[in-house]
Amino acid sequence: MKYRIAVFVSILLIILTAPTEDVFATGDRDRLKKLRDRIHKEKEKIGKVVKQEHSILSSIEAIDKRLKEKDSELRSYNKKLLQAQRNIEDTNRRLNILEERLQEGKSKLIERLRTLYKQGKTGYYKAIFTSNDYPTILRNYKYMKILTDEDNRMLNRYRTDIEELNASKLMLERYKSDVLIYRNRLKKKKGEIKEERDKKELLLASIRSERSSSERLIKELEEASSRLERLLKESARKKDITPHYGKGFVSLKGKLLWPVDGKVVGFFGTQRDPEFNTKIFKQGIEIKAPSGNDIKAVAEGKVMYADWLKGYGMVIILSHGGGYYSVYAHASETYARVGEIITGNKVIGKIGDTGSLKGAGLYFEIRHNGEPLDPLVWLRKRQ
Repeated sequence: MKYRIAVFVSILLIILTAPTEDVFATGDRDRLKKLRDRIHKEKEKIGKVVKQEHSILSSIEAIDKRLKEKDSELRSYNKKLLQAQRNIEDTNRRLNILEERLQEGKSKLIERLRTLYKQGKTGYYKAIFTSNDYPTILRNYKYMKILTDEDNRMLNRYRTDIEELNASKLMLERYKSDVLIYRNRLKKKKGEIKEERDKKELLLASIRSERSSSERLIKELEEASSRLERLLKESARKKDITPHYGKGFVSLKGKLLWPVDGKVVGFFGTQRDPEFNTKIFKQGIEIKAPSGNDIKAVAEGKVMYADWLKGYGMVIILSHGGGYYSVYAHASETYARVGEIITGNKVIGKIGDTGSLKGAGLYFEIRHNGEPLDPLVWLRKRQ
């Protein structure tokens, strides 16, 4: 903070000691340029200081939110690309049908024209007036009218098929253009996602290499844990008038379903973090699992929270009654809605790395009236 003030003072001094407009009006443009360069450099220094003083967890959360937004856009473009490709397939099938029908209609029209040509110009009248009997003439006229109407229908159908064929060809070109557009957008969005992931990796790498940053991160993580604790204690103090399941949660100790299939890589209690070379008290466990895998409720309960939480990324918190809660963090997607009753083993989200310092996985806690409990004591034993 002191450095920032000093930088501001230096800029102020530069401006106060700068030449007036009259001096510049005389042609001293070089001094003006040098002044601007000095101000620009001082602003850059300020930017660096502000960046250093910015919350590490806030920076990670900002990156994760941008990643989620871009990932959502990526899925949307993928969906549109697949739809455009399906449209191309459907249109090609339609074109094949139309071309076959046109060929058939063309053959019929040619055959009909040959017949009319053989009959000559008066063929139509000859067919009607081949008899002097009026009823026969009338009957012949009706037959010829039917033939003529059928000829007209055949010709109109042929014209319609040609128009539809041309329209389908135009649509095909549009769908092909859509495919190119969405492929380019996908490529661009993948590049943006990579750029954001690289930013996160660089930020984490700088934290690992700088002791002061590591210490600041640990402090922020402790503050984040305290926020979560206050959130749960506040919830425990409120009376939940909505009836929900899970009243016998305490009887499930050692029998709870696992929230995700994966390997436990971080344990409850005081641990030394080898990456950041610091000791920290973990209030839950970390389970390594591939991004996109299902997160499941460990028991019946009610959703009390499903949103971003600084230091934890996207979080789902279930209330199981009696002051017991289960916490699921670092999700990429949340399917649970606040107030919703959840049955045990129901999918409530997807594995991700939001708010995570170590990549994809699930951070899982069990708390009683805000106090953390060792989840491995509560989860059923695995072979």
